[in-house]
Amino acid sequence: LPVLSFLFKLLWKFLSNFCVSFLESLSIRNDSRCLSNSCQKNSTCDAAAKDDSCRCADTVDILGEDCNKTDDPCSSNPCLQNATCLSTAGNLSFTCECPTGYTGTTCETAISRCETNPCRHGGTCQNGLAGPTCVCSAGYMGMLCETYFDVCISNPCHNGALCREGIDGYSCYCVPGYQGKHCDLEVNECDSDPCLNGATCLNQIGNYFCSCALGFLGELCEINIDECASQPCLNGGQCIDDVNRSLTQRAYNLHKGQEKNKGKGHDLQASYFCRN
Repeated sequence: LPVLSFLFKLLWKFLSNFCVSFLESLSIRNDSRCLSNSCQKNSTCDAAAKDDSCRCADTVDILGEDCNKTDDPCSSNPCLQNATCLSTAGNLSFTCECPTGYTGTTCETAISRCETNPCRHGGTCQNGLAGPTCVCSAGYMGMLCETYFDVCISNPCHNGALCREGIDGYSCYCVPGYQGKHCDLEVNECDSDPCLNGATCLNQIGNYFCSCALGFLGELCEINIDECASQPCLNGGQCIDDVNRSLTQRAYNLHKGQEKNKGKGHDLQASYFCRN
């Protein structure tokens, strides 16, 4: 029994000395961990945290195991598309302020900007691989169709037409003889068949000319010439204005000797004949 009592006292003394030494070593370690005192905002390092990390008193900052400030998570430039990187408290993580048209943790996802209709002044938004583009209305230009310009300065109207700006672009006022949006199509004035009495219509710029058949005159060949007025028949022959008679009938009469002394031109082309 005395032996057991002696051994128990010896063991107790050993354990007491060990615990004291261990606690003193922890105190020294904790004191040394805060030597750098990397806390910001004039706070003090507390190295007694249960999770073996250091905390800054009166702040939410958390330091590394050696109580040194952790690396800035933005130092590796994690944000894409030239986004702004912001470190969170304690440098534990980061957030990216994405530019317009992108989203995601690192701004890696492109947003369909056409959903927000960014094009101005009636421009049409079109999505593409490189991002959305704006197809501008007449009179506007720029990435978002924000810049106005004179649509008539490029002379879109042809053949002397007058260009005038409008709400939806421009209008061309054509000179006579032309038609179309840009006045580049010539009008065929002969389409309406204006010439009379078998005349030939000759199209001109902004006008037409009627080439009259024999025996007619006038702008539209509407006047029947009285070729007997000059009394072209000789020896008392009777002049008959025969402009409407066919060439076949005239040839037949000539063959039978029924027509003589034709007036002007060739026999078959005369617009009168003389009858005895």
